[in-house]
Amino acid sequence: MSEPIIRLTYASKATFKTAQQGGIESEVARILLQSRRNNPKHAIGGVLHVADGHFFQCLEGPRAEVNATYNRIAADPRHQGLQILSMEPVTERMFSNWSMKYSAAEKTSEALLKRYDMSRFNAYQFSPGMIKEFLQACVTSRDPLAEIGQPQAAQSGHNATPWWKRIWRWG
Repeated sequence: MSEPIIRLTYASKATFKTAQQGGIESEVARILLQSRRNNPKHAIGGVLHVADGHFFQCLEGPRAEVNATYNRIAADPRHQGLQILSMEPVTERMFSNWSMKYSAAEKTSEALLKRYDMSRFNAYQFSPGMIKEFLQACVTSRDPLAEIGQPQAAQSGHNATPWWKRIWRWG
């Protein structure tokens, strides 16, 4: 029997200046590349969202692997003030095809911020309902540039179309 899957979300504050809009900051790109290289080895998937100097991240996978990954992340000097927002057992992954999806700030969070009358992205203020709503928005958001370097997660049984085939249509 396989180990139960959990979903952990947390918020933190970047210790470096984050990009305003329209691009992936170089430090964030390094985080994504490292995550996308390491997470499949541990059956970890999830999403990373960076906006207004704040990180929001969701990790999904076996409990021991998620806990170990979170502990490594907590020691990373590129952010501070980590706060676990939720941790729950799940029967199905939301990010099964993503070792680490990147959610572009302006595309994913704008509608949620308006709906909850928030002027800036601050995941520390998210209620459990907002977390679930935001995760669902992250699942459905598409940004081909944010998919570069994204291998399929090891746990995925799906044969998803590679990012480069979604960007360029081959005859």
